[in-house]
Amino acid sequence: MRRGQLVKFIPLVWAGILRKRSRSILILLQVVVAFALYGVLQGLTSGINHAIAATHADRLYVGSKLDLGDPLPVSMLEWLKTVPGVLGVAPRYQFGATYQRPEQGVPICATDVDASWRSTRRTRSIPRSSAQCGKSRMAPSWESERCTSTGGRSASG
Repeated sequence: MRRGQLVKFIPLVWAGILRKRSRSILILLQVVVAFALYGVLQGLTSGINHAIAATHADRLYVGSKLDLGDPLPVSMLEWLKTVPGVLGVAPRYQFGATYQRPEQGVPICATDVDASWRSTRRTRSIPRSSAQCGKSRMAPSWESERCTSTGGRSASG
């Protein structure tokens, strides 16, 4: 078919569209909704993939099988460090407390901060002294938090 033969059908198609306006509007609406739904689902998929990537699936939290709040014995720390593939071990204790009123409960999680930070990937650039504050290659929010929370001093002394 030559180009001129295809152009001769345009008036016929246009007449069909204008003949039933409600049907044409519904078809146009279907196409718009289909593309909008496709875009929303692509955004949802991207968000879910981002959330999965941010879950730190490379970390394993181990606790007592007797009770959710009971920590493992401290004597197991050295044994856990010897397990192949373990890069860092940090003790973690969870318990509840009250604030101002007995019915106002507050969950508390206590841990060894230095050991916990060493076991994450972000710890390689945490400043250790006031001279290093502001010179690391990490995100500003982490940097300012670390520098102000310890007063610019090392937490170990």
